[in-house]
Amino acid sequence: MKIRAYIRVVHNWLWKVFSGYVEDTFMDRQRLLVLIYLMIINTLVMVLRQLGLTGMEGGYFDWGNNLYYVLCCGACVLFLLRLLSLTPTLVIVLLGCLMFNIFHMFYIALFGIGYAYPALVGSVMMMMVTLFLAILSYLKRLTLVIAALSVTAYAVCCLLTQDEHITGIFAGVVGVFVLVWLMGTRLIELLTELSKTNDEMKVTQREIFSLFRMDKAALLSVAHLAGKQDLSPQQTGKLLERIADPEDEEQVDRDLAGWYEQHRTDASLLEQVFPMLSPSQREICKLIVEGYKLREICEVLGKTESNVTCQRSNIRARLQLDKADNLREVLQARLDAYVRSHYPKS
Repeated sequence: MKIRAYIRVVHNWLWKVFSGYVEDTFMDRQRLLVLIYLMIINTLVMVLRQLGLTGMEGGYFDWGNNLYYVLCCGACVLFLLRLLSLTPTLVIVLLGCLMFNIFHMFYIALFGIGYAYPALVGSVMMMMVTLFLAILSYLKRLTLVIAALSVTAYAVCCLLTQDEHITGIFAGVVGVFVLVWLMGTRLIELLTELSKTNDEMKVTQREIFSLFRMDKAALLSVAHLAGKQDLSPQQTGKLLERIADPEDEEQVDRDLAGWYEQHRTDASLLEQVFPMLSPSQREICKLIVEGYKLREICEVLGKTESNVTCQRSNIRARLQLDKADNLREVLQARLDAYVRSHYPKS
């Protein structure tokens, strides 16, 4: 239990340090952790290799390993400079790992090293680890690329070596990669749907709290009071009615229905006008257009200022805006132009 607590503390600290670089979503949190731990492992391997404590001997292997590490560090530097977003950075690191192992396999197969069988099996295991990391990062397309390239590389090695031990496990290698890819793809789809539903529920929750002019703690207090006093649904409705202060209970229903319809319309319009933005970025755009300031956006969305600022920078980059462009004016102008072109007045 203590180990889990320590790990949780470390993860929270890492998130505070890098929260300004990524979106505040479950997937980005997971991808960030995969990238950080993968770079830590790569660095430890490089240190051990320099000390002569691990790895193969040989100029070709050292050259390939060093090139891969430089590629990873370069991608991470671009990420920290905000010249590369999180997902492309992680894709570069994972593909670099895959290509290094494929290069290693081909070299062994071509030059007939005596320990070819265990070395090739070791490379296959490393490619399987890369596939697992892609699954943990929810990179659905990348999992297919990794599985396909891994199987193809092993098939080429079988043709080059003509070794019965290597070719004898080919069917097993293909079966394992296909099975892991299929199960991983399904897992990614399910978690993606779950994450999307969770984000939608958070938005709805915040809007409902806003409608009743209450925060989460206050509304939960009302629910607790209703349960403690054993109030009926009608009595609880009356209590909420008095808090929201509408004219009557029917007004509550009309307000809720009107809010839901307006929220759905706004979300749909933003998605049509700005398909290049993520749902969380479009949510920030909606608040910007409505005139919310940075601190107010942070309060509404429950995010840090550094995270929202990072998101605004990403929005400007995806919309290809200059530094002199006013983000709110540009967003409003594009929305107005879309409405005029698609919904002309009769």
